[in-house]
Amino acid sequence: MTHNAEPPPRAFTRYVALGDSQTEGLGDGDEIRGYRGLADRLAEHLAAVFPDLHYANLSVRGRLASQVLAEQLPAALALRPDLATVIAGMNDLIRPGFDADTVAASLEEMFAALTASGTHVLTVTFPDIGKIAPLARPLLPRVLALNERVREAAARHDVTVVDTFPHAFATDVRMWSADRLHASPLGHARIAAAFAHALGLPGSDDTWSAPLVPIAPRGRLRTAGTEVRWVAGFAGPWIYRRIRGRSSGDGRSAKRPDLAPVLLYAED
Repeated sequence: MTHNAEPPPRAFTRYVALGDSQTEGLGDGDEIRGYRGLADRLAEHLAAVFPDLHYANLSVRGRLASQVLAEQLPAALALRPDLATVIAGMNDLIRPGFDADTVAASLEEMFAALTASGTHVLTVTFPDIGKIAPLARPLLPRVLALNERVREAAARHDVTVVDTFPHAFATDVRMWSADRLHASPLGHARIAAAFAHALGLPGSDDTWSAPLVPIAPRGRLRTAGTEVRWVAGFAGPWIYRRIRGRSSGDGRSAKRPDLAPVLLYAED
């Protein structure tokens, strides 16, 4: 279920983000300057309307949905948010042994607990990742199954869903960073704008869903070279970590564990 844009039910003052590397902001910044990402960008949209907004980001890269539930939900509830974003499941989806019902159950438990506490919750559906990374084409049935369950769980708990799956922009190469696992700055900005529109924030509109201006297709030789470099530079190391039982989030803690005022980002 995708909710239409509507006026905010109240002035939001406590926004908490739960999730994995997308919510942490990987692909939008770096380890030196820090990461911005969709949650930071949404917080900026909100702070422009609600100057008293405080924001916390509990996300940690590499986390599975069950880990987000176990590690982040209790901390989120303790912060007493009136707005939360919950984005998890992609790390589950790309691993062996994926079970859509199990992942959706973790998401629904978070939806239920947060909404029961009076929190307005937002989430997303996932794009067809096979259009981003050809080697992932066999995963489409998993994407469809998880998205269906996310929509159903969201409907049961009045959670606002930004349904990215049907939109062409979501699988445009320019929306993704070189690793094809994380959104680019443009991708993070689009999702933040989608959330702002779903909340009916002043100044928001549906341009987030517009397709990008088409670009010339790459030739076969160039495409093949790109795939080889991607496998060597990103897919290979990811597989090696899985074999060793390691995660990119090992030893890491929440990005922004405490509620604090939002500092508006200075664009380059």
